[in-house]
Amino acid sequence: MHLASMQEMKRQLCLILDTQTPLRILDVGSRQCLKQSTYRELMLPNWEYLGCDIQTGPNVDFVQLGSYKIQTTANDYDAVISGQCLEHVEYPWLLIQEMTRVCKIGGFLFLVAPWRFQVHKFPIDCWRFLPDGMLGLARLFKLQVIASYILANDTWLIAKKVVELEHEPVPPL
Repeated sequence: MHLASMQEMKRQLCLILDTQTPLRILDVGSRQCLKQSTYRELMLPNWEYLGCDIQTGPNVDFVQLGSYKIQTTANDYDAVISGQCLEHVEYPWLLIQEMTRVCKIGGFLFLVAPWRFQVHKFPIDCWRFLPDGMLGLARLFKLQVIASYILANDTWLIAKKVVELEHEPVPPL
């Protein structure tokens, strides 16, 4: 993870999450690339961190059940984080829907994706995100927006899950 993302994620986690309470935090797209830092390094001792990805590798605690299926149980995590992953997902709204499903009501999503950056296939590179796009995705899944902004090359969405989703999965285009 690049330095600006690490610094801002640390700042936001400590600002929004209860640092005194044991929390379960899921990192979606956690596979470490090129010996870069990972969000695991930001976790407090009383926070349980689990990293998932679509393939095994460094910093992956479990492999997702599919591109858009993280696990079988819902409402498992106090926070779901994901950095520099969504641009590599063909249908990112499906993955965000799944992140919302596994997040507890009252839990938070911290999503980071580039708004400008060179093409970097891993294995594909599909999207760039802007704050208004992140806001639209939050509305789609009835998330309460805490913030949506650009910092350096990244767009951030920080949102709270306040209700269960009542609709069927959003289909791809």
